[in-house]
Amino acid sequence: GYEALPRPDGVAPDAVIVSAIALAQHTGPAVLLVPLPREVLSASEFSVASAAQAMAVNPGELAWIVRTEIDGELDELSMGRLRELRELGYLLAVDAILSEYLERPVSLRQAAPEDFTIDQYHPDVEGLNPEGNRDTVTESKLGSAYFAEAGFPSPVPVGSFFDLFPVSVLTTSTLAQLDSLSPQSRFDARRFRMNVIVDTPEGGFVENDWTGHTLHIGDAVRLTIVIPDPRCVMTTLAQDDLPKDTEILRTLVRHNRIDVAGSRYPCAGVYATVEADGTTREGDPVTLT
Repeated sequence: GYEALPRPDGVAPDAVIVSAIALAQHTGPAVLLVPLPREVLSASEFSVASAAQAMAVNPGELAWIVRTEIDGELDELSMGRLRELRELGYLLAVDAILSEYLERPVSLRQAAPEDFTIDQYHPDVEGLNPEGNRDTVTESKLGSAYFAEAGFPSPVPVGSFFDLFPVSVLTTSTLAQLDSLSPQSRFDARRFRMNVIVDTPEGGFVENDWTGHTLHIGDAVRLTIVIPDPRCVMTTLAQDDLPKDTEILRTLVRHNRIDVAGSRYPCAGVYATVEADGTTREGDPVTLT
């Protein structure tokens, strides 16, 4: 359960926090929500964490609310102090801030709901979606919810945030092929957010032929290649020094739109399950059987 602690008029915020920490000693399994305004976060003296430790408060019973009246973004000092609290095990309740910013009720979760559903945007790219969705948003099941709806065993556990499978693999051959097909775009590996990138000497989309094979990485790891990896709008978004570029998807539609479970999707890379786990390191030898 949660117990909100309002700040009384005329009482300094640090006094409210000290009282809240003392009260948290007696809340049992409940979580006490404590306002943590910017004036406290950026104060020259910041003793919130040490005060809580001195009172032997269980971090799991105390959550700090970052107040929504904060003007603009928190400065680096305030962010550093929030990180300090988080690293000590204290909870940061930020749902109110996210909900206000997004103008809809949202919550920050550590696990996906059993009926894991997202609002998926389909950009205006002809041939991208088998259902013909263009420049529209649809509800899409992900993770274990997708497989439950399809009536198949799920390769990922309920509560995980995996899209579909636990591992994704891409080759340098595919990146090089895309670069040659559309040199005006930047097919940087960061766009594709893969778990494993394999350095391959061949030309073309070589992993298209890996389905059903086993990928051996290093001494112990074995991955079973299951299906090609259909790509979505995420590959086109701006990040760091990479610009927004819808041509990323258009190139895949033109040159690597292939069959995935009976429908044709633009793909780059493959999905895999873990047959044998272990530690992987950059430079490990990789073989396909």
